Amino acid sequence: WDLDATAAPPAMSVAIAPLGASSGDTDASRLAEVLTHNIATRLSREGGWASEPRARVVFVNATGASGSSTITASELGRNLNVRYVLEGELLESGNRYTANLRLVEAATLEQVWSQREVWQEAEISAESSTKLRNVTAQLRAALQGAEIRRVVAQPLSELGAMELVLRAIDVWRNDKSLAGTIKARELADEALRRAPDLVPALLIRRAIADR
Repeated sequence: WDLDATAAPPAMSVAIAPLGASSGDTDASRLAEVLTHNIATRLSREGGWASEPRARVVFVNATGASGSSTITASELGRNLNVRYVLEGELLESGNRYTANLRLVEAATLEQVWSQREVWQEAEISAESSTKLRNVTAQLRAALQGAEIRRVVAQPLSELGAMELVLRAIDVWRNDKSLAGTIKARELADEALRRAPDLVPALLIRRAIADR
């Protein structure tokens, strides 16, 4: 990661802050750490298809944050040069645990996604649990949706290669006409001109060509 404070945060970049837990609750604290790690790991691995670019994930260790306040989200965005922060807490209730998750845009502190979900301990601990897959899929979709809304509102001249890919995905999804296909291909081609090895650009270019 390039942490140059003068550079704009990369597209699809998110910091995963440690989930909070009730003070003194060792079981909840342990499981909050496990859930944080599993979400970060799965989110960073998934994606790669033309319609689902992989997120650029920064995992924040316990000493890198001071809770889940919006101030912390803003500081993480600046210090780690990311656009979004996932924060939240895990609360014990009997033999179940309630996870409150929030995706926050670091620069504006706008909440772009939230979820409240009840988990069993086994669902938290298993890296391949159905609930974990569903949550990370929703998180990835929310992240990509927020990024597409951002890049659509900007002039093409101000977009980087990955942002052009997101713009191409938006055009390709929403305009199935020949003109839309040509526009999406042109955006993908421009992304590849700027970054020839950018995998998401290569994938969407191939998907458009195979259509």
